[in-house]
Amino acid sequence: MIGGSGRKFTLGVVARHADWWNAHYKSIDQLRDEVDALRGHCEAEGRDFDSIRKVYNTRIFMDRSHKAALKTAEEWREKVPESIAGDPSSVRDELTRFAEELGMNVLIAAFPRFQDTDDMKMFIDEVIPTFA
Repeated sequence: MIGGSGRKFTLGVVARHADWWNAHYKSIDQLRDEVDALRGHCEAEGRDFDSIRKVYNTRIFMDRSHKAALKTAEEWREKVPESIAGDPSSVRDELTRFAEELGMNVLIAAFPRFQDTDDMKMFIDEVIPTFA
């Protein structure tokens, strides 16, 4: 696994050598540019882009109230500039976009409000089954 986002060097190394690529804490638009760069490096190397596991590492703020989750994420914005926030349905939708539009096929999720585990329990019960 190689983690990084340098469009010229790092993603070229990923295309040549890695079985896994870890992209972290990016918005879908930022990540789209990196995925496109990786795809280009794979083409140049004669590598099947889909042979690389693409790991998305993000922080998740969940609440039954979509509005409350967004508010919490905003309160953390200085420490956590990029995250996924919302009610279970919107988190599922956002993760589906990362999977379908960008080919991200592994998730590493961090829940910044830990020791409070309500959001993790919601994620386990209402988001994970969608991707099982």
